[in-house]
Amino acid sequence: MPPKSCAFHRALNSNFIVEIERPLKGVITSQGQPRADVTQAIFQCAEWKHFIKTHYQQLHSRYPGIQSRCKTAVVMSRTRQSAFKSAEDIGAYKGLIMEQFNIDEFFTYDDLYDRARTAYALLSGLTPNGI
Repeated sequence: MPPKSCAFHRALNSNFIVEIERPLKGVITSQGQPRADVTQAIFQCAEWKHFIKTHYQQLHSRYPGIQSRCKTAVVMSRTRQSAFKSAEDIGAYKGLIMEQFNIDEFFTYDDLYDRARTAYALLSGLTPNGI
């Protein structure tokens, strides 16, 4: 039986396991450690990776190469000091989480919003003749 809820996305010959948590969840305890919500989300990604490795025969026709080309991402919280409490450099702390837990990406909802705004601005500037 596969693990519980997790978004799975395939794009450009890459596979992504994306664990999406509520935006109101905090990231850091007052002592500066990752909250249980962070480790729980990352653990769910690990469960999926384990499931993929142990059930590859059932998945390989639909998702070729998934066992070797599968990135992980967690989306949670907001980019504000209250969510990151004691972290002075939020970007560096997200990098530390990715390194400590061996995940590929750690996004906040604000990160995704900023990326979407940038993509929209870039795409809005394209004209049919300019492509």
